[in-house]
Amino acid sequence: MKKTAVILFLLCLFVLQAGENLLQNGNFTNGAKFWTFGSWTKSPGTREIKKEGDGFYLSLTNDKDNKFATLCVQQLKLKSDTAYMFKFRMRTKDVKRQLPNKVTHGAGISVTAGKYLFSGAAQMWHMIDGTTGWTDYRGTFKTGKLKTGQLVSFYLSLTLATGTADFADISLEEVDEKAAASEPSVKKKE
Repeated sequence: MKKTAVILFLLCLFVLQAGENLLQNGNFTNGAKFWTFGSWTKSPGTREIKKEGDGFYLSLTNDKDNKFATLCVQQLKLKSDTAYMFKFRMRTKDVKRQLPNKVTHGAGISVTAGKYLFSGAAQMWHMIDGTTGWTDYRGTFKTGKLKTGQLVSFYLSLTLATGTADFADISLEEVDEKAAASEPSVKKKE
C-alpha cells in the first residue's frame, strides 16, 4: 500500500512539474484553428496545414521577391515580468533572404509585445536560411512590464525571404528564468 502511495505521489509531482502548453493547437491537429494568417504585404505567400505520418505541420511558402513576410500568429495573455520557454520543430527548403540581415530575415519565430521579445531559431536573434531537415529548437524570453490586457504575439514566420518553412510541435510554457538559460537552443534531428 505504501509503495502504491509513493508511486502515485511521484506521478502527481511529475505531472505538476511538466509545464502546461499555453499555445493552443501547437500540433495543428485542428487545422489552423487558433492561428491567424498574416502578412506585411498585399501579396503574401501561402499557408497550408499538411500531414506527414501521424503528425501535422504548418507550411509557409513564399515564391515572390517581395520585401515583407508570410506568417501565422497566435496572440496570448501572458504574465508581466515572467520568463517563458518555447519549443518547436522546423525544417526549411530553399529559404533565401531578400536582404543580408540574419536578425529578423529568414525562417523562425518572433515574439512581440509592443517590441521584439525574441526573434530567431538557431540562437537568440538569428533566423534560418537555406535547406534543413527537421530540427528541434527552443528559445526563452522574458515579457517585461506588460500593460493591463496587453497581448503577446507569437509569430511563425518566413520574413523577407523566399522558400518554404515548415513548423510542428510548438509549445510555450512558463519557466524558471535561470533553468531555461542553461538549456541548448538547437538539437538537430538525425
